[in-house]
Parts: sequence; structure tokens; C-alpha cells
Amino acid sequence: AVVSTQSTGLEAPLIDIHADINIIAQSIDSEVQLIAQKLDLRSQIRNKEGILHGLMSIEKLTNKIEQLIDNQSEGKESLFERVASEYSQLQFYVNKNEDLPFVSNMRPRIKRISDYLEGGLHKSFKSGLKNNDKNSVTQCLRIFTTLGRVDQSEQLFADAIIAPIIEELVSKENLSNSGLDGMYCQILDALPAATALVLSLTSPRKDNELRSFDFMSNATFPTIVSKICT
Repeated sequence: AVVSTQSTGLEAPLIDIHADINIIAQSIDSEVQLIAQKLDLRSQIRNKEGILHGLMSIEKLTNKIEQLIDNQSEGKESLFERVASEYSQLQFYVNKNEDLPFVSNMRPRIKRISDYLEGGLHKSFKSGLKNNDKNSVTQCLRIFTTLGRVDQSEQLFADAIIAPIIEELVSKENLSNSGLDGMYCQILDALPAATALVLSLTSPRKDNELRSFDFMSNATFPTIVSKICT
């Protein structure tokens, strides 16, 4: 009876302790939820601030590039390089916010910039190649690198330089006159002069900013194979 009485006497304090613990736990849980809500709100604010900064940057860069194009107070290659640098930044913000209506509304203006840059760059690059203009070709290659369009330059080189040479040499008449071995020798003899400029500019040295180009593997050899097989 004594033990029973003692047990009964202990239950009341234990119940009170459990109640206090539950109250404290609920209070902590509420605090945690409140902190989580504040953190989530801050995250949302930062996200919205990032979006706003991106949209403002798109508007600012677009205006700046359009002014550069409209004024054209610099030489062509120098202008293309400046426009390409600004356009690369513009594309960074466009890609991060491409699903927003504001960006959709800006698309026609951005396309005008892209068309100007691509058309002028392609024309300048092909002209530099045909005239063996080292400075012009170097500047164009830098712009292709900035824009992430190395593959475009390789295709342009294939179309403007390699294809005409191969088309002239790979013919029934030449095959009849020179034979297959002779025709292949003519192709090999023509390649050093045709590729000398781009190969000298795009050597794979680590300190060469143009080392990402591979005009032999991605332009010259595929064009030769394609022309011979068709």
C-alpha cells in the first residue's frame, strides 16, 4: 500500500514534466517553422531580385548593342568584337530568364542583333580567309570563340576554302587524266597552302586562346571524304 501511494505521488510531477516538455517542444517547433518561413521569404526575395536584375541587364545590354550597331563609329572587325562581347553577356541573362514574357517581347530586337552579328561576321571571316588576312581572321576567330560558335567557323572554312579546291580536283576529267593516285596527290599538295593560316592561328598550345578550333578534323577531312564519295 505504501509503494502504491508513493507511485501515485510520483505520477503527478511526471505528468507535469511531460506537459512542460510538450509545451517547450511546441514552442521550439513554432520557432523553427517561423525561421523556415523567414528563410523561404528571403530566398524568394533574392530570387525576385535576381530576376529583376537579369531583366534590367537584358534591357540595358540590348540598348547598348543597338547603339553600337546604329552608330558604327569603329572599324568593322573591332565593332563586331565589341558587339560579340556584349551579346555574349546578353545571352547569359536571356538563357536564365527565357520563359518570362519580357524576354519573349525582346526576342525581335535580340534576333536583329544576332542576324547583324552573324551576317557581318561570316562575311568578314570568309573575306579574311580568301585574302589571307591574318589580323582579320584572328579577330573573327576570337569572336567565334566568344560566341561559342567554333563549329560555325569550321563549317564556313570548309565551304569557302576546302570545298572549291576539292570540287575542282575531284572530277571525271581529272581522274581520267591524272588517275586516282595522281588526283589524291594533287589534293594533298593543295592542302598545306589552303590550311596554313588557320592552322598557324589555332595551334593546340595551352597559352593559345584559339586552340579549341580543329580545322583539319572538323572541316578539311570531312569535306574531302564527302566530295570524293558523292
